[in-house]
Amino acid sequence: MAWSPSWAGLQLGGGQALRLLVMAASVRLLWQAYGQHGFLAGLHVLLKPLALVGLPVCCFSLRLVLTLQQAERLVQARPKLSLSWLAGQLQAGEGSQTLPDKVELGFYSWQYRDGVLVGVACLVLIIIMKVVQ
Repeated sequence: MAWSPSWAGLQLGGGQALRLLVMAASVRLLWQAYGQHGFLAGLHVLLKPLALVGLPVCCFSLRLVLTLQQAERLVQARPKLSLSWLAGQLQAGEGSQTLPDKVELGFYSWQYRDGVLVGVACLVLIIIMKVVQ
């Protein structure tokens, strides 16, 4: 019984799991509503203030776009993952340029519904924080 979880620990773990579930559902909802380009452009805009403290926001955004493009290619190809396949992929990329020469991040203007969405999200977070405390 000394190693069993306490009731308070189970409550904290359940609360954290619920927060992660809500966050994942929110990201999925935004991805469905705005698509990949809109979601990434919004993420770039939200992270832009971090550039003031010296974080490379543009490099992060570019790496994220390239990673998602590569992941999309892998999902479409559905290869049988093995070490020989991975070695072949690494060797195939040495002599040729398979990635695009230019990557563009789209920027969208702030709309009224975006402000309403941020306001509702803040209101929900405030309510959740009041209930949790």
